[in-house]
Amino acid sequence: MAEPLDVLLVELEQFGKANDSTTTERPRRMLNITRDTGEFLAVLVRAMLARRILEIGTSNGYSTLWLAGAARAIGGSVISVELSDYKVGLARATFARSGLAGFILLVQDDAGRVLRRSADGVFDLVFLDSERP
Repeated sequence: MAEPLDVLLVELEQFGKANDSTTTERPRRMLNITRDTGEFLAVLVRAMLARRILEIGTSNGYSTLWLAGAARAIGGSVISVELSDYKVGLARATFARSGLAGFILLVQDDAGRVLRRSADGVFDLVFLDSERP
């Protein structure tokens, strides 16, 4: 039997693909990473012992789950920054179902503002997964 987190990841993969194939409005697209990229991020977090992770661009929380699952395994956590009300709502629902909510802090704010308020060297890993203006 599949683990609940695995089932959720597959569901998010399917939702993202279906949504992005029919949605042309960029802010409403999920633009999720691929599963192999998620697996790579999880390995990277563990190999680096990256306990303090910043993710810029949450979308529906798919990549956050890969980061948070690995962070949980090594005693870490993820701060994920998203500006969009729509995507924050999706991510909150995702995290509530994931069993990883205790390892994720979702911040609704402008990423540049968050970075300016953060001390140098406070994060072990920064994953930039958003618009890059």
